[in-house]
This record gives sequence, structure tokens and C-alpha cells, in this order.
Amino acid sequence: MEDRIHTAYKGEIYGISFLSFFAKNYADKSHSQLWETLIHVEVLTAKLLEPYLDKHSIEYDKHNTDMQLKGIKDAEF
Repeated sequence: MEDRIHTAYKGEIYGISFLSFFAKNYADKSHSQLWETLIHVEVLTAKLLEPYLDKHSIEYDKHNTDMQLKGIKDAEF
């Protein structure tokens, strides 16, 4: 279970990066509110997972470079 929660957390970091790329680079700015809302959900979910990770002494990185770069790379594709 702990591994799954940690993986989910990393997925939130990925999602923030992925969606932020779209928010910054999507040509149709009429979707800006959508991107910002989705980013907000990812941020909130990550914050909700952090107490669980802390309680179980699972190290996590709010600025996980690997997940951030993967999010950007996948968004560019």
C-alpha cells in the first residue's frame, strides 16, 4: 500500500508538470481556466498525500526533477 501511495504522489508531481506545460503553451487560451483547475486538483491531491507519507516515514520530493521532466516530455509529444 505504501508503495502505491508513493507512486500516486509522484504521479501528482508528474501531472502538475504535464498540465502546467499545457497551461503555458496551449495555443487556445480559452482553456486556461480548465488547465488551472486541473493543476489545482493535482496540487491539492499531492498535499493530501503528504501527511500519509510523513506518517510512514516515506521520503518524497515536492520538486521531483525526474517526474517534472517526464511530464514536460510527455506533454511535448
